[in-house]
Amino acid sequence: MFDLLKSAHTLPLKKLPRGVTALGVPTPVSVELCDSELRAKREALQASAATGRGVPPSRPPEPGDWRLEVHVIRCASLAPCDTSGTPKAYVQVHWLGQTQRTSADGPRSSEPTGDATLLYTARDVGAAELARAVLSIRVLNAHALGATLIGEFEIACAELYRWPHHELHRQWVVLVDPSSPEAGCMGYCQISATLLHEGDADAPA
Repeated sequence: MFDLLKSAHTLPLKKLPRGVTALGVPTPVSVELCDSELRAKREALQASAATGRGVPPSRPPEPGDWRLEVHVIRCASLAPCDTSGTPKAYVQVHWLGQTQRTSADGPRSSEPTGDATLLYTARDVGAAELARAVLSIRVLNAHALGATLIGEFEIACAELYRWPHHELHRQWVVLVDPSSPEAGCMGYCQISATLLHEGDADAPA
């Protein structure tokens, strides 16, 4: 799994977006994982969802055909960029060799709203490829010469698949710049991501 999830407790965090608290839902993933009490609470909620709502215990990912749906909702508290100070941000999502992105046509803002749904399919994915598979969420600043990275978040697909219903639902994730991890949190991105195998009950025919 991405190092952010292993060392989140070392990251200096920015002020959380309005309406988001460490005990509330949604909560930035890193905040959940940097506190043992909150981590236990999340695990208890997952167990409750798996039993009380009729969802069977999650099994390991299996080879075969897969579908990923990512809803990019919004970003918040993005770090200042270039001479303007305010980024013209868009989100790039990469999974199993496929890359899609949201539009960069919106105004400059440190809290842009993306509200875009990106769909991916992958056929005949083998066990070794699944073991390496990672979902990457990158937030970039568009400018005249191209784009520069603000921050990114990655999660192993095996980890995503273990969540209730194989879904991260409206979760805030912490963005970091892997080239400058000492800079800490570069902002937040709120996403929903659902990963389904062809054998899952909710998988499309």
